[in-house]
Formats: sequence, C-alpha cells, structure tokens
Amino acid sequence: MASSIRRVTVGIPSVSAWIAKSIGGGVCVLVWDGVTEDNNSAVGFSCSTAEGLDKGASVQVPGIPSLAGKVLSVGVVPDSTTSVTTKSANGTTETTPVTNNAWAHISEAGPDGQAATMTQGG
Repeated sequence: MASSIRRVTVGIPSVSAWIAKSIGGGVCVLVWDGVTEDNNSAVGFSCSTAEGLDKGASVQVPGIPSLAGKVLSVGVVPDSTTSVTTKSANGTTETTPVTNNAWAHISEAGPDGQAATMTQGG
C-alpha cells in the first residue's frame, strides 16, 4: 500500500494533499493545512469503498486555525472528471476545476460549522 501514496496538487497555498489505495480496494485522500498556529494544525482524511472507487473520495476539514469560519474540502476523482460542483450549507453552488485528478475548495462554514451538503463530479 505504501507504494501507492502520491502527493497531489490542489491549488491552495500551504495546503498539501495525498492519495493512496485503501486496504479495502478504494482510494483515500489526506489533507493537511500546512499551518501550525499555537501548535495546532488541521489534518483530515477519508477513504472510499471499492464499490465507490469510480466516484473518487473527498474530505471536509472544518475548524482550521488558519481559516477561521471556513471549511476546506479536498478530493480526488477519476480521470474523466474535469470539475466538481459543491452545494454549500447555505444553498449556493460552486464549480471547482479538477487538475491531475484533484480539487480543493474553501467555503464558508454553516451554522453547525460544516460546509458542503453535496459534492458531485462532472
């Protein structure tokens, strides 16, 4: 599994992301905000199932010290995907381009501190 880990570029300064195969046959995405503020930084990860591999994987990280009031969403998608559309908690939608199978989006946190309610590739 370690040989499947690769770094992906997400286009947001200081944010680093990696993808890897999961033990269960899916794909995992890990994101780090790259900022240590008062010895705190944000790390998030998520893995798809083998059955969901054709949809990719994404992770949302709320409460990032360097992005107060915002939520960082990062994902990886199959080769044929050129953009993803995210529907935020406030009902707005935003389309984010995909570069080398990866995408990232910063959105305003909703009242519960979360952001997107749905992310879909296209």
